[in-house]
Formats: sequence, C-alpha cells, structure tokens
Amino acid sequence: MFEMFDTLVKYLWVGDFAALSIFFALAIKQKEINSSLMALVVTTLVSGTIIQYQSLVNSIQGYDTGVGYLAGWSIGFILFDCIIGYIFYKRYLSFKTPDKPLANLLFVACLSTFLFCVIIIQFSPLLTGSEVTAYKDWVRVAYYLGTALLQGCVVYVIHQMHRINNMQYSLIARMYLLAFFVAAQLQIIRFIERFTWDTHVLAGIYRWGLASINIATTAVVLFITCLAIYQYYNHHKIRKGELWNI
Repeated sequence: MFEMFDTLVKYLWVGDFAALSIFFALAIKQKEINSSLMALVVTTLVSGTIIQYQSLVNSIQGYDTGVGYLAGWSIGFILFDCIIGYIFYKRYLSFKTPDKPLANLLFVACLSTFLFCVIIIQFSPLLTGSEVTAYKDWVRVAYYLGTALLQGCVVYVIHQMHRINNMQYSLIARMYLLAFFVAAQLQIIRFIERFTWDTHVLAGIYRWGLASINIATTAVVLFITCLAIYQYYNHHKIRKGELWNI
C-alpha cells in the first residue's frame, strides 16, 4: 500500500510544476504577483533542494578518515550552527520585553543550552577520537535536522516575503506554512527517536505523515488552481469567501 503512495509522491512534482506555470501565466496577464505565486515559487525551489540534499546525504556509504572528509563535516556543522544561532537571535528579538528581564534571561538560557548540546553532539567525536562510532549520528543529524532546517527556511521566507510586500496570505500560502511546519516537526521527532533510542517505532507515522502532507498539499493546490482559472475567465463576477482568496 505504501509503495503505491511512495510512487505517487515521486510524480507529484508534475502537478506542482503545472500549478506554478498556471499561476505564473495568470500573474503575467494580470500584471500582478500574488501570494499564491510567491508561495509556489519558494516551495518548488526548496522542495527540489531538499530532494537533492537528501539524495546527497543518502549517498554517503561509509566512514573515511581523510582530512577532507572531516573538514567537510566540520564546515557543514558550522554553517548549520550559524543558521540556527541566527534563527534563535531573531526569535529572541521578537520575544524580549524590557519589563520582563527574568523571562528574557530564561529564554536566552534555554536557546543557548539547546545550541550548546547540538554543538557537543556534532564535535565531541572529533575531540574524543571516536569518529567511527559517531558516523551514524552525524548522518542522522545531517539528514533529519538538515531537512528540518530547509523546511523551516520555507516557512521563514514565505513569511518574510509577505511581510515585506505587505501582502495578505492566500489559502495556498497558509497551507504551505502549516504543511512545512508539520513536516519539520516530523523530521525532528524522527531524529530524536533514532538518536536517543535507535528504534523504528515511529517509522510508519513518519513515512505516512510526510506522504500524506505531500499528496494533500498537491491536491489542494491543483483544486485552487482550477478555481483561479475559473475566476480569471469570470472576473466580472464578484465572489466572496475564503476559497476565492487566491
């Protein structure tokens, strides 16, 4: 059963690309970039990046003690930590309040502790000389947390583009914000399970959850694309409702 869904997911890009092309054509005709088009562009680009990134991580077959190998892992972890640190810093700026110094300090302490633990997990094998035993953990960090970070970037970029352009979220944009947020949580939960207990209890939820998100979002996008075409050719008729906010 899942093999059928897995095969379907592999070809969902056709529907996503078709929807992107249609919204792009409508934007040219209307001479206006809308929320749905921006969301589709971001999600299409990052989704392709995620697929290539996961393939790259999966292609790592074994451990090599060469200097270049260790340097590559170290540079990747440093970039990852810098991005996480920047995200935490932006969250702190939006959270802090001058009249609650204790809450600000607690917030900084929690984020700093989390980032410190991540750095220890990444670099402690290099200091203790146990790189071989840490190989699987490194791959898991790169695969699950790296993918979650890319999915989080989708949420951040879509939010920033709408904020900068002072644009209301369309139904497609809100759907992708929710979908990528949930997908990132699934990646984090799966990483915690693999890293902490090294089990596959949540493997079914992880695979079915991601497949359901991909299929559902593409189905909704294609449906709304049809509504957008209908609305364009019947623009003289005024329609109200959430579905028409496309």
